[in-house]
Amino acid sequence: MNAMLRLVAWLIAVALVAMPVIAVLRGWVGADHWP
Repeated sequence: MNAMLRLVAWLIAVALVAMPVIAVLRGWVGADHWP
């Protein structure tokens, strides 16, 4: 497994973990943007 493929795999994994966390944080911090 070359380094580039490993880096891409890590970025995808981190993004999948971070997206719901960021969504929750944005929901808390930016609650006034939601109806």
